[in-house]
Amino acid sequence: MKFRLWTILSVAVWLLANAPAPAAYTYVLSGVTNGESIPSGTIRTVSLFLHYDPTAGGATPVNNFAPGSNGLFSANSGVRYTPASGVTLTPGAVVPNAGQFDTALARNTTSETGFTPLTGFILQNNNPTPPGAISTVADPNNLLLFSFPVTFTNSGTSPQTITLRSNRLDPTATDNVLTYTLQSLDVGPAAGGAGPTLPGDINLTITVVPEPTSMALMGMAAFGFAGSVWRKRRQAKAAAVEAPAPV
Repeated sequence: MKFRLWTILSVAVWLLANAPAPAAYTYVLSGVTNGESIPSGTIRTVSLFLHYDPTAGGATPVNNFAPGSNGLFSANSGVRYTPASGVTLTPGAVVPNAGQFDTALARNTTSETGFTPLTGFILQNNNPTPPGAISTVADPNNLLLFSFPVTFTNSGTSPQTITLRSNRLDPTATDNVLTYTLQSLDVGPAAGGAGPTLPGDINLTITVVPEPTSMALMGMAAFGFAGSVWRKRRQAKAAAVEAPAPV
């Protein structure tokens, strides 16, 4: 009995010691909501944020977005999506957070298994004096990176579900997101960084807009059904009027 109890306690301690640490930073997309359905042809303005979790990270996590902090030197980031039959996502012009980054270079995102690149940017701040963290939201735990419009298209015949992922520009590198002192936020303390920074996923269903011909047929069917109901009611009313009065 004691041996069994000791084994259970040992396994529990091992699991706790080897459990993956929660991320200190996570990518977040606004402008779209996880689980929502978006009709084909819809244009949405999507904003990409880097979110700091004050309860996660290393033993002494540091918020590089807080008022008075130096902000970031770079935040090279990209957005990707899972391919689906008939679905195309078309990005518009990207507007970076100019208050935080003075250099913004469009770059194709590095391939990530199972995902199609949508847009990507090298964002850097090369000012000799740290500007501090500047965002457009009141929450000091969220730093705006950039915004861009996206056109969602589904040319197929049925709704398709995709995953929209925001992540580092090159997921295999460790120098995408750097503090102003060039400390990596890509990786955690075990790898010499102050992160890690994990991707953010949003699941969306892109629905199909009926073709004009289909809509016309649906309209004709509805009109015919309404006419049929009207005729039946008229006939019933006429039969009631013509019925002989009871003796």
